[in-house]
Amino acid sequence: MSGCKKTETIHDTTINNIHDSTFIKDSIGDLINGLVAYYNFNGGSLKDSSNFGNEIIFSNAVKAPDRFGNPDNAYAFNGVNNYMRVANDGSLNPDNISFFVIVKVNGFSGANCHINNILGKGTPDDINGYYSMRVQDSFPCGPLVDSTHEFFYGSFGDNIPQGATTGASTDTIPLQKGQWYTITFTYDGQTAKIYRETTLISSQQKPGINLTDNANDLFIGRHESDVFPYWFNGVIDEIRIYNRALPIQTIRLLNNLNN
Repeated sequence: MSGCKKTETIHDTTINNIHDSTFIKDSIGDLINGLVAYYNFNGGSLKDSSNFGNEIIFSNAVKAPDRFGNPDNAYAFNGVNNYMRVANDGSLNPDNISFFVIVKVNGFSGANCHINNILGKGTPDDINGYYSMRVQDSFPCGPLVDSTHEFFYGSFGDNIPQGATTGASTDTIPLQKGQWYTITFTYDGQTAKIYRETTLISSQQKPGINLTDNANDLFIGRHESDVFPYWFNGVIDEIRIYNRALPIQTIRLLNNLNN
């Protein structure tokens, strides 16, 4: 049915009593704890479903079917000029962080520094208060695009000098075009981790990374820089940003949602 609303239902065959009200209440509480921005794009909505009101204030992306085939429950980005923007807010400058994204990559950038930003805050990269989730290859500013070794990469922290942030990537498992992925990146003040679905792919221990508040807006589908815009080519079904590092049990809950 056109405009079918996605419903948030927890599915996990390892739970014997899924209808237990205490479990459901605790699970919902866990999923909203620390949630500062949540874009599920249900019915083409650009609203923030967290309690912080971080609405998308600009979008020229195109409504698209979500990972279940429901029309208008996701947004497509063409890798050329489609993006979204969220106004800066103090809640978007957290001390610790998690990104949870459900995306499908349709193409890889061939531009100079061939990176594809899913989301990011702060520009250029060497700025305080910087974080991003992107797709890139092993040598993103090399002369050629290596489309056989593209991977997801998350980073967080003050990035002066460049490289001071912490980060983690899925570079051991190259991603495939046209396939849906659920990716989670976390940093808890000690260690950055990245998960593909519920599997921890890699981690980097780097204690004491700071995030100094900046005034930059949050961009989705591109980097804020006009020199290196890093356009994303694909479909985004869902984005969640937390001000805490999600534990594995919460990541499992998110991956088991039918929403």
